[in-house]
Amino acid sequence: MLRLLVLAAIAGAFWTDEKLFTWPRALLATYVADDALRVVVQEGRRSDRSVSVCCNSILSATHATWASVASVYLLLHVHADHVPTEPLARTASVFLAYLSWDLTHLLTEPRFLRVPWKYVLHHLAYIGLVLVNRDTVEFNYVFPLLYVQDLSSVFLNLRRICHEFGWDDTYVSLTFVVTFFLMRVVLHGAVVVHVLANSRLLGQTVPIGVWSAYVLGVPVMYGLNLVWWSHIVRHARAR
Repeated sequence: MLRLLVLAAIAGAFWTDEKLFTWPRALLATYVADDALRVVVQEGRRSDRSVSVCCNSILSATHATWASVASVYLLLHVHADHVPTEPLARTASVFLAYLSWDLTHLLTEPRFLRVPWKYVLHHLAYIGLVLVNRDTVEFNYVFPLLYVQDLSSVFLNLRRICHEFGWDDTYVSLTFVVTFFLMRVVLHGAVVVHVLANSRLLGQTVPIGVWSAYVLGVPVMYGLNLVWWSHIVRHARAR
């Protein structure tokens, strides 16, 4: 029921939107893929929890792979200090569809996460940032610089799959730690420095809402990355 309500709300608001019309269509496709994948995984007679974790991890890893490739494509097409708006809008719509799908998963199956509020906060914050910046051209190359950080999520989800099937995850876990540090600590940190260094120029070229999304939202999300990084380091030391 929640999935239908979310899909209906997004479709009603954005089905004919010139920039984000892909959002409801991509969300519908994700729901269909999720249901089909559950049928396949359930044939292995796995528990409901295992089926949910496996399907979520497979779809999340697939999205993260696509996000990394799409972000590199956008960054290679930066022209005159901005990304072309049409491919950027379509990429952002797929990102919104993934966040919406994962939110419904978190809210309907919260028992699979120890602290789901962090993920809910992350998803809602990024949905808000994308919507606020939907018509922005100035500094829009910041979006692919943030989106490419999903590369670390590929290995996070592969790690979860390894755990579910009892496979050795040593190299996958190591790759996850390295990519998380490079993407979400180093790269995101550099983006924060760049945005803050250009905050005055931003204030002269974009509305206050967009300025706040850049100057306040991007550092806040970096803070959340640092919280997660501290958990990773603590877990690594305990092993």
